[in-house]
Amino acid sequence: MKSVPRPNGPARAEDNLDAASAPTAMYSWYVLWVLTLIYVCNIADRNVLAILAHDVQRDLHLTDFQLGLLVGPAIAFFYAILGVPMAYFADRTHRVRFLAVCLLLWSALTAAGAFAANILQLGASRIGVSAMEAGGSPCSSSIVADYFEPGRRAMAMGIYSAASVTGIFVGFAFAGAINDAIGWRGAFILAGAPGVVLALLLFATVREPVRGQRDRVTGGARQDPGSFWRTLQRLWRLQFYRRVVLASGTANFCIHGISNWGPAFILRKFGATTAEVGFLLGLGMAVFGASAMLVGGAFIGRSARSGIRRPVQCAGLLQFAAIPFWLGALFVPDYHWSLLLHALAYGAMSFFAPVYWVAAVSYTPPETRATAAAVALMFVAIVGASLLAPVVGGLSDLLASRLHAESLQYALAAIAILMVVPGTLFLHAARAAPAGGDV
Repeated sequence: MKSVPRPNGPARAEDNLDAASAPTAMYSWYVLWVLTLIYVCNIADRNVLAILAHDVQRDLHLTDFQLGLLVGPAIAFFYAILGVPMAYFADRTHRVRFLAVCLLLWSALTAAGAFAANILQLGASRIGVSAMEAGGSPCSSSIVADYFEPGRRAMAMGIYSAASVTGIFVGFAFAGAINDAIGWRGAFILAGAPGVVLALLLFATVREPVRGQRDRVTGGARQDPGSFWRTLQRLWRLQFYRRVVLASGTANFCIHGISNWGPAFILRKFGATTAEVGFLLGLGMAVFGASAMLVGGAFIGRSARSGIRRPVQCAGLLQFAAIPFWLGALFVPDYHWSLLLHALAYGAMSFFAPVYWVAAVSYTPPETRATAAAVALMFVAIVGASLLAPVVGGLSDLLASRLHAESLQYALAAIAILMVVPGTLFLHAARAAPAGGDV
């Protein structure tokens, strides 16, 4: 690998590494699996409250709207707002060490939720978790991009993306079983433990990669990322990236209807236990969601020469295809059919995930990748995870006087119909897709 001169400031030691020091393929895959496990931990800790919501709501005397605030904005808003400045810092520091510290802190704060006596204390714990998790995915995606060349990066990001649904399954199944055994407070404590082990593993075994070591650099030089605002402006001028971010945000708004409210809806309608719903719904979402993301990553990789347009079009069409699955899940009278249709809808909706990850790490400059991933995550989190939960909770409370126990069902049906919006936006983004993977 040729040395990459930097336009401003002295050259760093990492800029002068040659091809002999490049990581082996086996070690690159090892790093990917460690980062994927961390992402599983990230998502599990973030979603643990969703499966515990029924018992937490009863013990802390919460309304649907208050519960929506806890599973939505308490996690998503600060995750979104802090993600960009933390990623900007990560683009200029040792990403592996930074990620390890963030992981230790969000794991401890997850466990702290067990000691909450009211909504304010539980909200403070969830906000702390979200603040520390903001440094996770941008760092990880940037590291993955530096361990895999463009031709293999889409598949790597597909595997990494699949951790999001695996994390939901782990969080739902694990916390649901622990909740039935010892209560929701014990579930919070035990949910924080794996992150400590993973942080030590990350710190001890993963090396910080050379930035852009797997990319072809035109002209032998890479631009200085510049100031924070200049970096944001530079990213927002990339039309394809901007359109994918907008489409992904609205898709995430809809998909959180299943991940945040699916368990509560099924528990209310069918009266199953949290352990059973957590395992079955989490498993279905993990199988179909992870399969969709892996297929999406492979499809993007195979389309590398012709560009990413067709995968983006597929992401849009699958948003439309998920609508009848989700409506069926809400109104079918059979418990097992509802679980299956929820999982099918989630799988169809999940195909978009590797699309926006690849847009962030392969269609943006290498020196801005952590920031690019964080900007995408910020919009996805604000529009999706932050707004969806209280909107559904508030709508359910509003409809309760007329629809009573069915109020949540019809609130979620309204969100299912809104999926025409992300479907249309992805088809619009496909028109701006570049022909290849180079910036």
